Amino acid sequence: MRFLAALTTSLLLAVSLAACSGSSPTAGTSDGDTAAGTTTGSTVTAVDDATWKVSNAQNRGRSGIEGFANHDSVLPGEPVTLYVSSPTKTYTVKAYRMSGKAKSGALRVWKSGTLTGTRQKATTTDPDTRSTSAEWKPSTKVSTQGWTPGVYLFKLAATDGSASFIPLIVRSESTKGTVVLAMSNLTWQAYNTWGGKSAYTDDEQGGLENREYAVSFDRPYVMGKGTGKYLSYENPVVLRAERLGIPLSYVTTLDVATRPGLLDGALGYVSLGHDEYWTGTERDAVETARDAGTNLAFLGANISYWQVRLRESPTGPHRIIDIYKSKAKDPVKGKEATVHFRDIGRPERLMTGQMYECYPAKGTYTVLDPSFFLFANTGAEKGSTYDGIVAVEVDRAYPVSGTPDTLQVVAKSATKCGKESTWSTSSYYTVASGAGVFTTGSMGWIFKGMSPNVPTSSAKFVGTVTDNVLTEMAKGPMGEQHPAEPNLASLNLPSSNTTGSA
Repeated sequence: MRFLAALTTSLLLAVSLAACSGSSPTAGTSDGDTAAGTTTGSTVTAVDDATWKVSNAQNRGRSGIEGFANHDSVLPGEPVTLYVSSPTKTYTVKAYRMSGKAKSGALRVWKSGTLTGTRQKATTTDPDTRSTSAEWKPSTKVSTQGWTPGVYLFKLAATDGSASFIPLIVRSESTKGTVVLAMSNLTWQAYNTWGGKSAYTDDEQGGLENREYAVSFDRPYVMGKGTGKYLSYENPVVLRAERLGIPLSYVTTLDVATRPGLLDGALGYVSLGHDEYWTGTERDAVETARDAGTNLAFLGANISYWQVRLRESPTGPHRIIDIYKSKAKDPVKGKEATVHFRDIGRPERLMTGQMYECYPAKGTYTVLDPSFFLFANTGAEKGSTYDGIVAVEVDRAYPVSGTPDTLQVVAKSATKCGKESTWSTSSYYTVASGAGVFTTGSMGWIFKGMSPNVPTSSAKFVGTVTDNVLTEMAKGPMGEQHPAEPNLASLNLPSSNTTGSA
């Protein structure tokens, strides 16, 4: 296994860690503190630490402590540089590995000594793309020597009580023989409003016309207390997956887009709760993996909707995302234009089996086929309903050309999009390689279904189905044991969007 296997809440795991920095040094303590400006080879124990969370009161945005890293992912042992802006003269950093085996949900694997803080204000805005970057000086460099693949959060804490996170994925060198959990950092960044704008709007002026045409990784994430969309849309599945005892690997969507062959030999690939922005190379990689026998699971909606491109920034390659959302405004034309994938002949149904339907969506999840193998042990019957799962944005199956011939709709849920009536569907299809592809069709699957804000029956259903998906994918091509039973033609679903919201 590539994660911290067989770990109980009382087990202490020794990992070697080191840190150095350009900040003023302060001596570390014997329990594993490391100081700015020093390097240590001492052993630090991984401790189940319930203090890892950041409260709403601590997360103060630009007025509090905030930061970003020069990489969203590294291999174990590769260093990562943190850029931190602190409102106080000193601050500390702790690193936590998100762990389903820890009672608190996180293991503290490293902590700094007292670091010298400064308020960093330098920013630059590209006049052509409106993209804003933080031109900050490096604050500290952290070694990840001995860290196992997984999702890590650096918790920044200033002496005024403010705190925030910087996310880091320690990625797996190989995904062969594993179920891949892909963190959707391209989408996190598209929604990031740090500096006042995102790929959607200008905070002050509002409206799509004032959006950024490119977004930069060289800035803190505003959402999720510095984690982007990770905590709400991805962490619940990471924790569940680690409790199952299946072989896992961890990557970002940026890794899939930029590292050819990364998915070779993977048993399954999991797209998490909000995975909207993809490059063409990422799409190629996932579809190639499917056609080689890798199972796919899409645990959200609005998947692979916008195509984006990547460029370098002063901190490295692939740090700028071009997102013009317009053929007219994008200087690059043709198949590389940053428009809807469906506008360049690659509608999402070719991969997910479904199409984006609408926002804002609200409905009641309704089981169509209780005998479906991924619904095992849920107690569901035909017509069973689950409140709270169908929410935010939804997808559905379309009986049109390009929808996989083997598509099996297993849930069909009446849904309201604003005042308009439509449907959300969950579906499954299989391909010649034996791979199976499951799509939930709702952005609320993780965001709502794995939160305390749904009825117990809904949370149990979502949890059981998600566990089934992960464990079945880990057994190999799902279609070999569970070929899809096509039924789309019998369901009278509209062949076009009826809400005007796609």
